[in-house]
Amino acid sequence: TRQQKESERERMAEAKKSPWLEKKQQANSAFRARKFDEARDLYSQALVLMDGATAKERAVLHANRAQALLILKEFALAAKDCDKCIELDADNEKGWYRGGVALENLKQYDAAEKKFQHVLDKGYTKSKDKAALHLRQVRERATQEKARSATTLKEKAAVAEKMKSMWSVVVKEGDLACLLPTKWWKKFAEGKKNPGPLDNEPLVEMKEISVVSERLSSKGSPGSNGVPPSVVSADLQRLHVTERPMKRILLASLDAKKGDTPDKKRSTKGFDTPKSSMWTLIPGLEIGRDYVVVGNALWKVLHGWFGGDVAIKRPVSAQKCAGDAKKDSNLRVVSVETYPRVVTGVLLDGGKPTRAHNVICSSYSSVHALQTALCQSYVLTTSQTRVIGRAGLLDPKASVKNITILPPPTPTLSLQLRLPSGAWPEIPTSIPGGSPTKENPGITGAGTNPRERRRSSLGVILPVVTGCFVCGQESENGDLMRCSACKKAVYCTPTCQKAHWPYHKSSCKNAAGMMASQLRPRTLVGLRNLGNTCYMNTALQCLRRVEELTNLFLTNRYKGQINTDNPLGKGGKLALAYGTMCKGFSFSLHKCFSPRSFLMNVATLLPQFTPFQQHDSHELVNVLLDTLHEDLNLIRKKPYVQLKDDKGRSDEDVAMEHWQNHLARNQGAIVDLFQGQYKSTLACPDCDHHARKFEPFWSVTLPIPERVVKEVNVTLYPPPHLASKQRPVRLSVPVTRRATIGGLKDMVSRIEDVNTDPSQLVATLHRGKRFSKVAGDGRSLTTIGTKDVIHMYTTIEASTENRKQYNPRLFQLRLLMRKIRKESPKDPGSEKEPSPEKNEKEPSAIKKAKKEPPRTELFAVPFLLDVPSDDSPETVYSHVARSMGRYCPKLTAGGVPEEKGGYPFTLRITNPGGVRCGRKECKIECCLGCEIPKISATKPISEYIRDRQTISIDWEQPEEWINERESLMYNIRHRAVKTKETSQCFDLNDCFKSFCTSETLGEADSWYCPVCKKHVKASKKMLLWRLPPILVLHLNRFKASSLLPGTHRKNAERINFPLTSLDLSPFTHHTSEVKSG
Repeated sequence: TRQQKESERERMAEAKKSPWLEKKQQANSAFRARKFDEARDLYSQALVLMDGATAKERAVLHANRAQALLILKEFALAAKDCDKCIELDADNEKGWYRGGVALENLKQYDAAEKKFQHVLDKGYTKSKDKAALHLRQVRERATQEKARSATTLKEKAAVAEKMKSMWSVVVKEGDLACLLPTKWWKKFAEGKKNPGPLDNEPLVEMKEISVVSERLSSKGSPGSNGVPPSVVSADLQRLHVTERPMKRILLASLDAKKGDTPDKKRSTKGFDTPKSSMWTLIPGLEIGRDYVVVGNALWKVLHGWFGGDVAIKRPVSAQKCAGDAKKDSNLRVVSVETYPRVVTGVLLDGGKPTRAHNVICSSYSSVHALQTALCQSYVLTTSQTRVIGRAGLLDPKASVKNITILPPPTPTLSLQLRLPSGAWPEIPTSIPGGSPTKENPGITGAGTNPRERRRSSLGVILPVVTGCFVCGQESENGDLMRCSACKKAVYCTPTCQKAHWPYHKSSCKNAAGMMASQLRPRTLVGLRNLGNTCYMNTALQCLRRVEELTNLFLTNRYKGQINTDNPLGKGGKLALAYGTMCKGFSFSLHKCFSPRSFLMNVATLLPQFTPFQQHDSHELVNVLLDTLHEDLNLIRKKPYVQLKDDKGRSDEDVAMEHWQNHLARNQGAIVDLFQGQYKSTLACPDCDHHARKFEPFWSVTLPIPERVVKEVNVTLYPPPHLASKQRPVRLSVPVTRRATIGGLKDMVSRIEDVNTDPSQLVATLHRGKRFSKVAGDGRSLTTIGTKDVIHMYTTIEASTENRKQYNPRLFQLRLLMRKIRKESPKDPGSEKEPSPEKNEKEPSAIKKAKKEPPRTELFAVPFLLDVPSDDSPETVYSHVARSMGRYCPKLTAGGVPEEKGGYPFTLRITNPGGVRCGRKECKIECCLGCEIPKISATKPISEYIRDRQTISIDWEQPEEWINERESLMYNIRHRAVKTKETSQCFDLNDCFKSFCTSETLGEADSWYCPVCKKHVKASKKMLLWRLPPILVLHLNRFKASSLLPGTHRKNAERINFPLTSLDLSPFTHHTSEVKSG
C-alpha cells in the first residue's frame, strides 16, 4: 500500500544516516530465519558502529545478542551481555530475565535467583510468569546442590526442611505428593540418630483393593446382591502408587526358602498376597499424626541418602495456610487424597439398567478412565458407549471431583450403548439414582432413530412404527417435516429428507394429482433376475429386511464411518455401492428393481463372484458382510494381539479374552449386529487330548439331520458310591451313519434321570469278563455291531489330561473280578498200578506240578474306579469294597472283620487280560500279579500303580461273599430312547442338535495332536457361546458324493422353523443371554 511504501522510504533514509540500524535490521532478519551465528555477528558489527547512539539503544542490542548467545549455548558471553545491558539501562526487562537464564545454566543459582526475584519485584508483565517458573527451578536446584554437599545429619535435616517448605508454596492441586511415616520423619528431623531406610510398613495394609468397595458399601459381600462387583479405574495405579514394603518381600522370600509345609504353598504370615498389584493403606490415617507429605524431589533426595521402600504417592487435594501467612508465606499445610473413592455405574441395555459395578477411582480420575473400566467389566469398547451423569452427557476429559457423586450402591454414572446403525439413542429422561436430564436442556439426542430395533434386557424387540418416508419414524405430536414443494412427503429429520430427495424430486413435480400413499416407497419390491443372479437377489432381499442395517445406509450415517485406510477393505467403494443400491431398492415406486449397477460393482470389487454365473448365496452373504464391516471398521489402526496360553484356565476366561482381542481390532455397526462367537473342541481318539478354540462367526451353518441307521446297545453303570443303591440301565440308542462315541455320550447324558455330564462318562468294550478297549470320543460307531454292547461307566473325570489337573491327581483303576484255585498234584496210589518205568518218573512229575501256577478264572463284570493318587493302600481297599456293594452285600452289612487288613479279597497288579503280572520290572516266574499291601502307613498308592492300571480283585472263596445273580447282571432295567418318527419333518431344534453333536474329521481334515505327535482323525464338537442380535442361519443341504468324486448330493429334507419364540438355550453356553426371537 501507499503507507507501507512511505514507511519503507523513511526507514531507508534513517538507515543511511545511522549505519548501525541497517545492521540491526539484518541481524533481526537472520534471527527470525534461525541463522543465529549470523545474527550474533551482525549484532556485534552494529555495536561497533554505534557511535552516536543512546545508552538505551545500546542496551537493546546487548539484550538481543544475549538471546542469540543463549540459543547457541554460550552462557558465559550471554551473562556478560546481560550485565552490560543492565549497566546501560537498569529498567531493561529482557536484560534481567535473560541474565537469570544464563546464570541458571552456569549453575550460579544464588545470582540467578536475585535476577528472577528482581523481575517479580518490578512486576514486569511480559516475563513475570516465566521468571516465577525459573525462580522455583533455581531454588530447587540450589537446594539439591546443598543436599549433595551435606554430610552430617543436621545439615541434611536443615536442607530437607527447606525443600519441604519451598515445595508447599508452589505445589498445585492434583500434583502427586509422597507420604512418609511421621515417626521416621521426626527421628530424621531431630538430626541426632540415623533414622534408617525409608519404611512404609506403618502405612500399608496389604489387602486387596476391592476392600475399599466393601467398606464403603452398607451390606453384603463382593459379588452378592448387596455389593456390586468391583473394578479399578484405568488411571488409579498412576494416581495412587502403593508398593509392597521391603520387609514384607524379605519375609515372603524367607518363607519360600524354608518350605517346611507338606504342600509347600505356605503364605507369609501377616498379610495375604492379592491377585492385583494394587495395595491399600491402613484405614484411619491422619496427616501429621501418622504421616507427613513431601514433594517428589525431596523424596528422591531422602531415598538417595537412606534408601528403602518405593514412594507412596497420592494427589494433592488442598493447600492451606498455617499460622500467620502474612508474616511467613512459607507456612503452608498440604493435604492429600489418602484413600480412593467408589463410584457406581450401570449399563443401559435397551433403556433398562443391568447389574451395577463399583469403580474404585480417585477424585482426580477422568470420566474416560471410569468409562474404560466399566467397558472392560461389561466386555465392551469405549467407542460403543458414552457416559451419562445426573445432569446429562459427561465430558470424557472431566475429572470425578467435578461431577456429583452419590454414595454406593446408588448408581452415579450410566453407560449408554451405541445403536447398531452407529447413531446414539436418546438420552433417557431419568437415570437410575439420578435426576431427570431436563435439568440440562442443552443436551439432546440428536441423530437418533426410534425405529431402530434394540435388544432389551429380556430380549424383546421394540415394535416398528411408520411415518417418515425413509426410516418410518412416527411422531406423537404430528410435527414431522414435509416436502416444501409437494407437501405430501414427510420426514423426521433433515438427514432423511436429504437422503430421499434424489429419488423423490422426479415424482415431486408430478405430485399434484397423486395421494401421499402413492408417493411413499413400496414395502415389497422385487429384484429383476439379470441372468443367474437369483443367489444375489435372495441375499439382498434378506439383508434388506434387517432394518438396522437398512436404516444405516438409507440415512447416510454410514458415510461418517467409512475407513479408507483399511487394507482389508475396499476403500469404502463397496459400502458406497451398497448404499446406492439400498436407496434405489428401498425408495423405488415400482414393483421391480434392477440391481445391474450393484452387480457390476460386486464383480469388480469381489472377483470371485463372476457375473452371470451361478454362485452360493451363503458365501455372498458372508463375504458381503465381512467386506462391508472392513469398509466401516471404526478401528483405524489395528493393534497386534498375542494369544496367551489357555492351559489350566476356565472357558469363560479364555472366551472373554478372545472376544476382547477381537473387539480391539474390529468395531462397527456390522459387528454389533451380525457377529457372534462359538466354541470349537477337538478330541484325539487315541490319547483323549482336548483342544478348544473360540472364534467369531457371521453365520451358523446347520447340518440337515440324517435318519436313524441302527440302534446301539448301551449299558450305563451308576457311580461307584451309589453301586449298592442303583442298578445298571440297558439302553437302546438310535444312531446315524456318522455317529461317534462322543455323540453317543451326549445323547445318553440328555436322558431325563441320568443326570450326568458327558465328560464323566467312559465308554468301554468288553471281551468276556475283561476290558477289550476304552473307546475315545472320536471313534466311529460304524465298526460296532448291533449285538455288541457298549459299557459306559460314570466316573469323576473321563479325560486323562483333565485328571492330571486335579490336586492331588486322580488315578483311574480298571478292576477285574478273579477267582484263584490252588490244586495239588494227583496221588500216585489213587490210580491203577503203573508200570515200573512210570513209577520211576513220579517224583519228577510231582515236582513239575508244584511249579505250575494256580488256575485263575475271571467272573462277574469289570468296573472302573477313580481314586486320589495320594491315598493309602488301606483307603483304596475300602473304596473297592464300597464299590462292590451290589455284588457283595456282606461288605456293606458289617461282614468285614474290624481288624485292619481283614478284607476277604486281595488286590494285585495284572495285565489287561488278567492272566499275569502287569509290572514290567517284576522278575518272578509265573507271577499272577504283585500284591498291593492292605496296610501301608508311609507309601501312597502312587508308589505301586499308575493311571489306567488294570488291577484284579482276587478271591479264594467267592461263593461265601458274591451274589451270583447280581454279578451276572440278571436284573437290568431296559429303556429305549425315543426317536422322531420317520414320517415326521425335522425342525430347527433337530438341526441345532446335529450342529452341537460330535463328528469325526475325515482323512483330508486330519488334526495334528500335540500329545501323540501325529495326525489323527479327531472328533470335533461345536457350541454356540455368544449370540448376536441378528443370527444368520444357513442350511447345509449339499454334501460331497462318495460315489462320484467332484459331485454333490442334495438333502431334500423339509425343515420346519418357528416364526417366533425360538429358544436356543440348550445349544449355547450363556443361557442367560439367549434371546427369544
